[in-house]
Amino acid sequence: LRDIRFLQGVSEPALLVRRGAIVVCLDPVNAIITHRAGFLLVPDGADRVLEPLLAKVREGSGDEDPGMPFEFFVLEALLVTLITSHMHDVRECTSEAKRVLQHIRKTISSRLLNSVLNLKKRINEVFDAVKGAQEAIEAVQRDDDAMALMYLTSMDRDPQGYYARLKSKTWSTEQAELLLDSYALELCAMGTQLDLVDKEIEATESLLKFKLDTARNTLIKVDVTFGIVSMWLAACSLIAGYYGMNFQNGHMLDTDFPLGPGGPSGIWLKVAGISGGLTV
Repeated sequence: LRDIRFLQGVSEPALLVRRGAIVVCLDPVNAIITHRAGFLLVPDGADRVLEPLLAKVREGSGDEDPGMPFEFFVLEALLVTLITSHMHDVRECTSEAKRVLQHIRKTISSRLLNSVLNLKKRINEVFDAVKGAQEAIEAVQRDDDAMALMYLTSMDRDPQGYYARLKSKTWSTEQAELLLDSYALELCAMGTQLDLVDKEIEATESLLKFKLDTARNTLIKVDVTFGIVSMWLAACSLIAGYYGMNFQNGHMLDTDFPLGPGGPSGIWLKVAGISGGLTV
């Protein structure tokens, strides 16, 4: 009863081995295993979790390995269900990332940017679940006493002999180690796959940032060009307005033409020089 309350209230992935029971809390798989029964707690909306579990149970019910204890058979069925559920999530994230990144490399829109943000959140959620399950399994593997306590059938059949070998550290846990190792490696592979997808998203974000910086620099160049053209037009307007005034300015009868007769007068060259200097 205490373990059932633990399953209902815990939020972190955990694989606990107690005397007489194995508590599995690896979302969405929550179960308690004894030497002759298994109790599964299925959260609301997670009925798809039961399909691979029931398939594994039916597959092994007819030709169950006589050398495999009942608790290991149930634990393997639960781990297969866990791997199947996480693999489904990983494939969804991978396919969605491929679709979104292909579109966003061609065009940028607010809808695609929101899709990338939601995708990163989803990938982080799945990665945390996968990594948490892997760490929970590895934590049990590092505890020799917990590995020995997983043999619930042997404990029930010969308690005295079991505890004697347990105290003398002569109990072989090879079967449990092989079982947990295989699924820990699969979880590690899924975590690596999600990490590669996340890095691909980061690379795409860097590419988009580079494109935005390039577009911004182009806009700055265009703005500066228009500013220069505007100043030259202002200088030309100044000269035209200076010579187009309706009162005598004293320069109508200028005789100094540095570039020769027919060329611009000295005052015109001075005004043009000042305007060009201001522009530069």
